Amino acid sequence: LAKDQPVDGETLFRNNCAECHQRHGRGIPNVYPALDGNEVVQGSGADVALVLITGRGEMPSFKGAMTAAEMTAIIDYVRNSWSNSGEPIEQSRVAALLEGS
Repeated sequence: LAKDQPVDGETLFRNNCAECHQRHGRGIPNVYPALDGNEVVQGSGADVALVLITGRGEMPSFKGAMTAAEMTAIIDYVRNSWSNSGEPIEQSRVAALLEGS
């Protein structure tokens, strides 16, 4: 991603997450979890960041594959799409979690 190019959470989600979680955020039942209405997604943005950083189940870690800015954009997109409504997470918080992992 070019330094001066804006980071688009929806595009990043579609390119990195939608294959499993689906564009509509409802996942694939009994295979990949829904993000729409998901307790973790609706909880703390830091919890969502940690899932991106460490992975979970079949989900890979995106540490080293995405910048803090890209992760922040995806987190904010997922936390405010479909039926979800969440507070934005500060990019500095995501960066600190990345550094600490």
